[in-house]
Amino acid sequence: MDYEQILNRMQQKYLEYTGFSADDASDVGIRLKVLAGEAEALYNQMADLRGQIFAQTATGESLELHAETRAITRKPAVPATGILRFSREVPAAADITLSRGILCSTRSDPQIHFETTQDSILAAGTAFVDIPAAAIATGISGNAAPGKVCLIITGAPGITAVTNLASFSGGADAEDDNSLRARLLTGYANISNTTNRAFYYDAAMSHEDVVSANVLPRARGRGTVDVVIACHTPDLEPRAAREIEEYLSLEKEINVDVEVYPAVRDEVNVSVAIDTAAGVNPDHAAEACAGTVRRCLSSLAVGGALLLSKLGRELLEVEGVQNYRIIQPERDIIPLPRSVIRYGNIAVERMMGH
Repeated sequence: MDYEQILNRMQQKYLEYTGFSADDASDVGIRLKVLAGEAEALYNQMADLRGQIFAQTATGESLELHAETRAITRKPAVPATGILRFSREVPAAADITLSRGILCSTRSDPQIHFETTQDSILAAGTAFVDIPAAAIATGISGNAAPGKVCLIITGAPGITAVTNLASFSGGADAEDDNSLRARLLTGYANISNTTNRAFYYDAAMSHEDVVSANVLPRARGRGTVDVVIACHTPDLEPRAAREIEEYLSLEKEINVDVEVYPAVRDEVNVSVAIDTAAGVNPDHAAEACAGTVRRCLSSLAVGGALLLSKLGRELLEVEGVQNYRIIQPERDIIPLPRSVIRYGNIAVERMMGH
């Protein structure tokens, strides 16, 4: 009920009980207005509480509290990682020390900043050195395509250029409410009891680096279970697989052989043509669409299909995009149960004739 409905009911009741109308300027009329405002606030609080007490409609912190009852936590945001190549026009005459923390960026607007994560040396007689780096900000914005990182922001003595020969990848936004809710409801529907698929799935997904998992019962015959995992970046997967396998070896049911494997990554090249609304910068729209493609493919689960209809809906949500055409791939892609789809080269161009 809103304020006017509450006030009207209170005024009617006052008239019914006293035989007098509560005049707006009277002491009673003013009191009724104050009480109606407080009652409206209570109604709103109860409506919000009604939404938060059920996992199906809870949001934010309340949803996280529901998830904790199933030992499920929200996946945190992580930064993209990659390799930066620092170079000079001629080979160095002597060793050049490059301390960690060199700040570089893309040329795009807004700029995305990256920082080297270890000390390195450009050896005498060489003209370049490759150094691991990570995006300063967490999230998918740091997933930069090859060649995008090209500006040196802070001190790199003796260095004249920087680039990234391969993509920066693995950047992920914090898990949103819809994804967390889906995992929670799946947990409710499939109660883990150390003998079913849900137990192995929950064990894999509880690892902080794992973003997706698939459980394959009887994969190698009766009494066997294979768990296939995908992490933010492939280099995290061998360690995560070992740790999950060690945990399961202690917690699994007797006489079950469990093995944990990194997922096979199927890189898919995506080419899209877009039409933008009048007044929209097509370069900015293209960059946003490329980011959307990266986000969509990075979020696919192990064994999850790439559906062009779903990708198209996401592209139409990009501000300024009024039409699109997916050139590549030509059809939906259904991976094997041990594979996970990830993006390869992404190209976004303007529609011909627009």
